[in-house]
Amino acid sequence: MLAYHHEFCVAIAVINAFREVCLLPNLLYS
Repeated sequence: MLAYHHEFCVAIAVINAFREVCLLPNLLYS
């Protein structure tokens, strides 16, 4: 259970990082 929770948290962190990377150019070029 703990390992699954850790992988879930890592997946959330990766998704958030990709979201920030995708939003940054929009903020810069808008």
